[in-house]
Amino acid sequence: MKNVLKQSGKALCYFLTYLICQVIATIGSMMVFGFIEGIKVASQGEAIDQAAVTEQVADQVMGNLGIVLVLNAILALGIYFIVTKIRKHKFTEEVSIKKVSVKTLLLTLLASIGSIGFLNFGMDLIPFPEDLVDAMVEGNAEISGLPFWQSLLVTAILVPITEEIVFRGFVFSRLDKAMPTAVAVIITSILFGVIHGSVLWAFWAGLTGAVFNIVRVQTGSLIPSIIMHMLNNSCSLVLSNFDTDFLDKFTPFIAIAGGVLLVTSIFLMVRDRKNREALEQEDRVEVEVRTVEV
Repeated sequence: MKNVLKQSGKALCYFLTYLICQVIATIGSMMVFGFIEGIKVASQGEAIDQAAVTEQVADQVMGNLGIVLVLNAILALGIYFIVTKIRKHKFTEEVSIKKVSVKTLLLTLLASIGSIGFLNFGMDLIPFPEDLVDAMVEGNAEISGLPFWQSLLVTAILVPITEEIVFRGFVFSRLDKAMPTAVAVIITSILFGVIHGSVLWAFWAGLTGAVFNIVRVQTGSLIPSIIMHMLNNSCSLVLSNFDTDFLDKFTPFIAIAGGVLLVTSIFLMVRDRKNREALEQEDRVEVEVRTVEV
């Protein structure tokens, strides 16, 4: 029980650190934009309308959401890096950033394609309440409304790396030491879904996070889940910025084919993991035998 509380507490601290960094980045951006807007109004010799300035600042923050996310990532990763240095641990080992084989990378690519088809297109087949769908679309518009290069940099590169390090790296690794892996995966996925806002966004992110977590467990490395996260976000970005109505008629087929491909890829990952573990066990036995003989 003591270990459960200790590791769960560490996981919670890493999670809260990430949330606090988001708040700091948002408030800091609001202060900067508020200062600039205040100077602009004062230089025009006009009386400062607090409500108008506040609304303008809010619009500025939403219009520069990419900058806020960049600040959040830099702040959070910086804190995590400093903590690992203080504890004299290696950052890459703490979050399981390990080299993987070409075979694993190929399976990761197939799993990515499968998850995109199953989760992204499968969601369209579920009759969710209209208000939940509208909230999800509105949330997506905040990102897709940014300049495309900025959306690509933030959502397809920076955010996936940061979120994988936080959730499948620090948070999951601590929970996995305190409880069964399946329970750690579920809790991590729920936390991952919670930070994405609206109910439907949280549901979709939670399922997606669970898939990333399963891949992380089966491959033993964070690199495949980072790749999957990048490809998934890139696909979502493309689908939201370009006309893909021609795909609507193929949605059921894409979702089913994606599900089959995803399950098959994960099955092959599981088999590959078992083969690796068997070889490692044989190597250990061989080393022990040689040691005894010597």
